[in-house]
Order: sequence, then C-alpha cells, then structure tokens
Amino acid sequence: MVEYALIFHIFCFIIGANRSGQLRRLRLVFCYHLSGEALSKAVKKMPYLEELQLYYTRITKEAIEAVGHSCPHLKCFRLNNQGFRRPQIECDEEALAVAENMPSLCHLQLFG
Repeated sequence: MVEYALIFHIFCFIIGANRSGQLRRLRLVFCYHLSGEALSKAVKKMPYLEELQLYYTRITKEAIEAVGHSCPHLKCFRLNNQGFRRPQIECDEEALAVAENMPSLCHLQLFG
C-alpha cells in the first residue's frame, strides 16, 4: 500500500506541476492502481504530449479516447496491457478507440 501511495503522489506531483503542460513524452510502467479516470484528467493538462507509453497499466477505451481528444500532437502511442485482459472483453475496443481518436499518429504499438 505504501508503494501505491508513493507512485500516486509522484504522478499527482508531475501532473500538478506548472510545467506539465510542456511535457512531450510520458512513460508509465507498472502503474496498476492508476485509473483511466485519473489518466484522462492528467492528459488534459498535457496538450503538447507527442509520445505516450503505457506498459502493464490498466487503461479503458474511454481513457484512450480522452488521450486522443486532449493530445492533438500525439505522434507515438504504445500500449502493453498484457496481463490485464479479461477474456470477456473484445480485444478490438482499444484499437478502435485509437483509430477514431488519434489521427496524427506516426507510430503505434499495441500488445494485449
């Protein structure tokens, strides 16, 4: 629980910093407890984000849509949520959300 609290506080510090709007690249790895809602809220403060990498992090279709709407300069999106996939969820939801909401992508990598 301490590890979760520390990661969450560091993430809140980053997105709360005055310079978060200038952030160009963000990589989140093993952020199990970061919700799609929190990520959606954070990317609204990062309009110049060009590269987003999410590894072993839960993300919803709605959060992907929020990233696409909030980050019009996004050129690279990497998502590896292998291990979080539940069999009853269609694998195409995330890919469709990317296709519909991230028109400026030059690099795309999806695992999971």
